[in-house]
Amino acid sequence: MEKLATEREVATRKYKINKIFLSFLCLFVAKFPSSAIAQDSPYIIATNFSATGKVLELDMPLEVDGMRISIAVENSQSQGSINLVVARAGKHCYETRHIPEWHGIMKYVAMTPLRGAVGRLKEPTFADNVDMFLEPERITPATSNLLIQHRIFARSWTMCLFVIFFVSAIFFRVFLKKPTMSALVLGFLVAWVLLDLRIMFDHAIIFYSEERFHKGMPPLTDIKLFSDRAAGIIGRSTWGHGSLDGYEKFLEYRLAEHPYAISGSDRQPVFWVTQDPAEGSIIIQHGKYYLVKKDKP
Repeated sequence: MEKLATEREVATRKYKINKIFLSFLCLFVAKFPSSAIAQDSPYIIATNFSATGKVLELDMPLEVDGMRISIAVENSQSQGSINLVVARAGKHCYETRHIPEWHGIMKYVAMTPLRGAVGRLKEPTFADNVDMFLEPERITPATSNLLIQHRIFARSWTMCLFVIFFVSAIFFRVFLKKPTMSALVLGFLVAWVLLDLRIMFDHAIIFYSEERFHKGMPPLTDIKLFSDRAAGIIGRSTWGHGSLDGYEKFLEYRLAEHPYAISGSDRQPVFWVTQDPAEGSIIIQHGKYYLVKKDKP
């Protein structure tokens, strides 16, 4: 009886894990272009392997670059979890060593099914670790409160900045003989500069990837300048957008701090970004992009 109860408990736990995974899978697949979806079932990357020192390496098609995808794992103790990563075009490693369940023998690792995506496990090189740290954080209205923090050699970048702050403060106080308050301020500035440089790198990579993806399309500067002007007008009002030459995700990134009216929700947009000026009263125009006041829902 005790053995039967244990097996039933394991089966129940596994059912719950699979149910959670499928729920997340449906959520993220629903946001992807139909051309990117490969199949209904999860893409099983590997089964029955040792997780020690290994990370995921995924080769992603260009059309899914910047999308959130879900990674599901389950170890030999039937402990599982769902983790979010940002798809990067091309072949890149994705950090998994910080996942609590990622230890010992793993039953499987699976991901959202995407057409053309290929994955495998590997032990990361120094270059892989640097590449994972330099992975840009993409911010959109749907994910502005769900950031995937940077990690360096599987360690939290945020915690590294705290360590850098304290070590720098001690250095300025002990070796350079600065007053305690000055040492703390200087240590804070060192950590702040590193944080700011990392953020600037994120922005630069996002601009570069957008320009590469939209090669031959209208210049990226047009939608950038337009979004800068639109941001001051939208304020805390709701906004939405139509089709914008493929720059929809970039516009969402630029206006992520402003309330976004998701299609199908009860929230109605007050402002609308469009290339068709007939959709409302024109507020501003830059190039072929218009910010209009919605006359009706």
